[in-house]
Amino acid sequence: VGAAARGAVWGASTGAVVGAMQGSRVDQQRAAQQEQQQIAQLRAEIGNDAYAGRESLVDCKHDVALGYSRQATKARNRDHALAGLWLEALSYADRGDRQQANALLPRIAKAAPNISDSKQAGTVLDETEGSLGDIRVHYGLAKQCPRGR
Repeated sequence: VGAAARGAVWGASTGAVVGAMQGSRVDQQRAAQQEQQQIAQLRAEIGNDAYAGRESLVDCKHDVALGYSRQATKARNRDHALAGLWLEALSYADRGDRQQANALLPRIAKAAPNISDSKQAGTVLDETEGSLGDIRVHYGLAKQCPRGR
């Protein structure tokens, strides 16, 4: 009777664990689908070049990100071109070249309908730079890039 009872308890607990694992997989699949949808939406909003540059920037490949940003700024779509300007400024700021980043703020303020001046563009740039660190941490990377990359 003891063995039968232990077997029943083992079976029930195993079933619960397997059920929880399957539920967890379903949750993970849903989360992955949502992330893919968000990526597709972001890619549509900022364009392929700016998106690829963003990925490079997350990986601390500043020169690659700058190359993509320059391509994006040539886009016919104004939103994609603006995303390229932001990416360029963020790339410079992230690698520690604040002077180059600040030099782009007047162009950003002129091109961005929701930015009134260079000061506001600088504030948004600072906030975005903080978010970039959070994105890196989310993917298991260092929050800040090593200098000189």
